[in-house]
Amino acid sequence: MDNLLSGIIGAILGTIVSSIVSYYIFHRQVRIESNRIFLHNIIEVLQHIYVSELTGKKISDEDINFLASFKIVAFGDFNIISNELDAIYMAIPQYNKGVKETLEKTETSHLEVSAKEELTKQIRNLMLKIRKLT
Repeated sequence: MDNLLSGIIGAILGTIVSSIVSYYIFHRQVRIESNRIFLHNIIEVLQHIYVSELTGKKISDEDINFLASFKIVAFGDFNIISNELDAIYMAIPQYNKGVKETLEKTETSHLEVSAKEELTKQIRNLMLKIRKLT
């Protein structure tokens, strides 16, 4: 009877421990996957911004809004890149203003050139930090 009781208790404890371990493994995998999706979305928006910058086009409001939403949800490991996202977000209005001036004129404005350099620098800094995360 004692062997049966200790076997049942052992089985119950084993089930509880394996359930807890499975939960933590599953939770970690979900977190890793959500972080991967989050980083993928950031990189996709950065690609849009970079292409707009290379072609001298205005950065779309949609990309600006995506960038703002990333800034809002930056937490945990993403605090590292939060400041870089903020710097890019702040550089975009200057860049768009420079592009607008250029479109109104026929020559490249000084504002566009300096804003473009700042935006490129901020994107490079962010990409370096993202590489450190992965």
